[in-house]
Parts: sequence; C-alpha cells; structure tokens
Amino acid sequence: QDGSQWSVMLYEMTKREKDPGRIAVGDHPTWFPDSRQILFPSSVNGKVETFKMDADGSNRIQLTPGGGFPISISPDGKDIVYLVRVNEHWNISLMDVNGKNQRKLTNHDGDDFSPAWSNESRRLMFTTEKDKRTDVMIMNVNDPKPVKVLPIKGSSSSAKWSPDGRMILFVSNESGGDEIYSASDGGKDIQRLTNLQGAKYWVSFTPDGRHIYFVCGDEEKAEIYLMDIDGKSLRKLTNNNTREAAPFISADGSKMVFVSAVDGDLEIFYADLSGLKY
Repeated sequence: QDGSQWSVMLYEMTKREKDPGRIAVGDHPTWFPDSRQILFPSSVNGKVETFKMDADGSNRIQLTPGGGFPISISPDGKDIVYLVRVNEHWNISLMDVNGKNQRKLTNHDGDDFSPAWSNESRRLMFTTEKDKRTDVMIMNVNDPKPVKVLPIKGSSSSAKWSPDGRMILFVSNESGGDEIYSASDGGKDIQRLTNLQGAKYWVSFTPDGRHIYFVCGDEEKAEIYLMDIDGKSLRKLTNNNTREAAPFISADGSKMVFVSAVDGDLEIFYADLSGLKY
C-alpha cells in the first residue's frame, strides 16, 4: 500500500511471480460464475472467435465456428452473450455455454455493444449507437424488444446493474466530458459519481455491490481504479505506467483477470486480490 493507492502485482496463471507472465493472447477476459473457467476472444485465421479455458490457462476450447466476440456469461451460468459483425455493424447474439443454440438478439442499421446481464439472467442492458449518438437500452432475452432506459440529453454507454439489481452504473457526457453516473433500475435518481480526467470505460460493480471498479485513461496509458458506490474513496488498483483494460473480478472477489500492455502487446493477466481489503 502506498498512501491511499493500492498497486496490484501481476501474476501468470500457472505460477505466481513478481514479473508479469502471459497466459493467453487475446483480450476481454471474463470469469465463469464458478470462477473455474475464463471466457475470452482470440484471433483465428484473421477472425475473432470465442474461447473458454480453465483458470490455469489449460483446456482451451473454441466455441464459435464463424466469428464471435464474447462479452459475459449469465449469472445462472447457462448462456453466453457475444457480439457478431454483420453488414459492417455489431449485433448481439446468445448461445449456450457449450457453444450450442446460437441465436441473434439484435439486428438493425446501427451498432449494439456492451451487453450486461441482470441478476436474474432474464434481461440484457446494452449500448446502441446510431448517427453518432449512444443510448442505453434494455431487452428481455426471450422477447428481444429493446427500450430506452435513461431520460438524459447526452449520450450514455457502458451500463451495468448492481448485483442486487436495484442500481445502474453508466458513462455519460451529460456534463461535458465522460463521467460515471448512477441511477435506479428504472433510470431515475441520476447522480454523478466521478470528476476525473480521462475517458472512463469497463465500469462495473464488485461482486458484493459495495464498490465500483473501472478503467480511466487513454490509448497510451490507462489504469484500473476502485471507489465506493457513492464515488468516494477513489484509489488505483494498478500502477504499471501502461495501458490496462477489461478488468473482471471473480464472484468471490479474490482475484481479477485483466488485459495489460506491460509486455508491449495486449495480453491477459491475473491479479490476486485476496490481500486487498476493500
């Protein structure tokens, strides 16, 4: 610990050591609900595909045969939501955790991305972009008819539900620059949580719902931050003077996978949070 900032050591999946070690070539790693497997995208013959692997980096299995960028697994562990590029636009699709029963949820002349699960695994909240504006939408996975969530004038994106489903986090330029906001599940009681220079993305709640973690920075340098759900007690989780991205904390809160360019290329790393009291 250094003052109010925490610096998380980087570890290889198969052996913990002080120097960072690569566990997979890819980005956007995501834990399965049981914290035993990791979902991630990687390039195959020039096309991004969805893979899963054990937490030690072994037993890698390709789930998509024709392209697919994985986002996350439903809280009940039954479905994977992923993105597919169709006619120059990103659309949201769903499949079983074994790669079967692939089906499309959105299809329009804009881009749909950043889908996030509700705690009961029945709804998805996502960002839609059209005519240079982004909005947060919600749809039922069994009856995908998207509706707008937030009554704001500015663009909004990167929305996530709290673990109890009563609170929404999102990023908006409502005040000028991109900042993190909170709202009730119905899009009311909007409050600004950050006033921090740099773009904010990969915003999420810790599994216990008591804290928020996110990435802030630019294409050259970005770090992972942690703060209370009211925006107070802001501190760094990483301080590696490079570009970090796509953090995802396991369900038990003891470990985090994320992407770092500390070795030059974007690669997946593991961080042990068991000694971090947050």
